[in-house]
Amino acid sequence: MRSVIAVLALLASSCDPGEEAPDGGSGAAALELVFQPSGEGGAVALDLASARFDEIRLVSDSGEDLQTAAEIDLLASNTVLTLADAAPGLYSRVRLKLGADDDGEALRVDGRFGAVTVELRARGDDEIDLRCPEGERLDPGGRLRIELDVDRTRWFAGVDLSSADVEGGVMVLDPDDGENRELAEGVVERVLESFSIGDTSSNDHSGEDDDVGAEDDDGGAEDDDGGPDDDGGAEDDGGGAEDDGGGAEDDGGGPDDGGAD
Repeated sequence: MRSVIAVLALLASSCDPGEEAPDGGSGAAALELVFQPSGEGGAVALDLASARFDEIRLVSDSGEDLQTAAEIDLLASNTVLTLADAAPGLYSRVRLKLGADDDGEALRVDGRFGAVTVELRARGDDEIDLRCPEGERLDPGGRLRIELDVDRTRWFAGVDLSSADVEGGVMVLDPDDGENRELAEGVVERVLESFSIGDTSSNDHSGEDDDVGAEDDDGGAEDDDGGPDDDGGAEDDGGGAEDDGGGAEDDGGGPDDGGAD
């Protein structure tokens, strides 16, 4: 069984502008992890969804991983978790590990399936392991944004809740215990699979270089336009025609050979 996530608290500990290096260079780098849940719960009208993560780890090639813990609200949107003093490097992996709170619940989802109250509870230490295909680079003194999408439409998709055991108008989904254990396992599995690395195009600056290349290409077009100056060669050819004419006059002088007189 694995895990789920999204963010309730806006933990923004951004860099202090005054913390610049003594030599005038940039201050410490920072990495922003942005949780972006979206979509509805399908047949279940969601009232609450939260997850407690004992470990949120961002793995880089520098060997200095970033790690923190957070309580996540899976119904909140665009919540930012800022990790200051981040080590520059290429970040290619995000690992999320569930951890139970004092009540023994790591994952909780409440909702309504028609007139039935749905309560999903999970206490395991499951993990979500996400990879950036090409990695995202954090430069010294810079700021990197990594988005985590959470598709809530997948949570109950394909789950036959009509077959669940209901007591007192409440459907308890517990992957560790109870009559609905298998259904609960399926829901938790889908919640874990609903996480993915989001759009990273905002960190791509290659477009600036492409613009420069476009200008260079335009300059090449001007050079090609200059090519028609080669028509001046036609004038040269014309000059050659005059020379040929001169040759005709010389030939005409040939009859003076009548100097034989």
